[in-house]
Amino acid sequence: MGFWSRLIGKKKDIKKAEKRMGLVDFLMANFSGKYSAEMNSTYVSLCNTHAKHFSKIKPQVYLKDEPANKHKYLNTILSLRPNELMSASQFWEMVAKDYFMQNLALIFIEWDYTKLQIPIKRLYPLQIDANQVKVAESESGDFVVQFLLDGETMYATTDDLIILTRNSDPKFLFGKLDKSIDTVLKVLQTNYEGIEQAIKTSAYLRFIVQSATPLTDDTKKQKAKRFAEDYLGSEATGVAYVDAAQDIIQVNNSQKYVQKEEMEFFEKQLYQYLGGNEKILTATYSEDEWQSYYESTIEPLVIKLQDELNYKLFTPREREEGNHVVIDSNRLQTASLTTRIAIADRLLKLPVVVPNVINDLLFVPRSEGGSEEYSFLNYVQTKDQTEYQVGYEKKVKTETEPAAEEGGNEDDSTEEE
Repeated sequence: MGFWSRLIGKKKDIKKAEKRMGLVDFLMANFSGKYSAEMNSTYVSLCNTHAKHFSKIKPQVYLKDEPANKHKYLNTILSLRPNELMSASQFWEMVAKDYFMQNLALIFIEWDYTKLQIPIKRLYPLQIDANQVKVAESESGDFVVQFLLDGETMYATTDDLIILTRNSDPKFLFGKLDKSIDTVLKVLQTNYEGIEQAIKTSAYLRFIVQSATPLTDDTKKQKAKRFAEDYLGSEATGVAYVDAAQDIIQVNNSQKYVQKEEMEFFEKQLYQYLGGNEKILTATYSEDEWQSYYESTIEPLVIKLQDELNYKLFTPREREEGNHVVIDSNRLQTASLTTRIAIADRLLKLPVVVPNVINDLLFVPRSEGGSEEYSFLNYVQTKDQTEYQVGYEKKVKTETEPAAEEGGNEDDSTEEE
């Protein structure tokens, strides 16, 4: 779809769907009620860890296999400053956090149709609650999204949104909630509330002081306060002063909450749901553990984002010409110096070597001209070996024949005489 047709089509869809805004609820990815993901520290910590690692990505625009000069401005938006409020690393961290926390991340593409050479003005992350996102379905079956941005009500079609979802299927364009993990969150949150309540109630009634003579209510309060201040400290509580006419029986209820083993079981459910573990959370993983984590959790989001960027940022003609976004994840790769030295050693044994690749592996400065390819002259294709051997034989013969020829000429002249 071209820029102008995109703009005209969007205005038609918005006009038809604006009155029905909010009637169709496709935003099913949010957790509901007070037992939301934000209430669980393990859930939040692991989502923050995923987002922290994802923030290292570096999207770049290419034309086939070379940097795309025509769309060079997109590199600034994608890898330096998506909008005036945040850096690229902050932006991608926020996107990843929404993706893992809410199963949905939305990015609004703001177009400037007056500048066809640089039509994309900025990218802005949208959050369902903060930006008051509402969705309606137009008569043509497309979705129109209404949201607040900088205090202004704005509208967009799905062509203007980069949509990243977890647990998605054709029925849920904006992702869906896994009810099983919602139940786990409820159990954990209920347990936390029980522990909190047990701590509070444990200090309610600690001492009962009994008087042999009847006392007024005010006198009881005064004596209880004085007893606490004299024997327990000025801020102490939990003292009751009664007289002989009252019989108080303290009831001790044992608090019921999940045991340690059960807690670990439920937390393991969160780890499995989010694709992480305690080693990832505490950064105590090995190289192999990191690689497994990256391939199973981070890389799928990288691929989803790359697909969306390629489809939403370029027209069909631009894609046919070879324009595409490649997300460089080198900064996400973790390897020890021992592993890097081993890789560099293997690269040096290849027929073609790029010196700066070796320098990058060993954390040393790049060399001038080090991005060029260099070959070893002692390597030759097997089928060409005889040609090189023949050349060598001719060279040897050329160097040795002149002396023999001179001798031969002298003999010939002698015979003629």
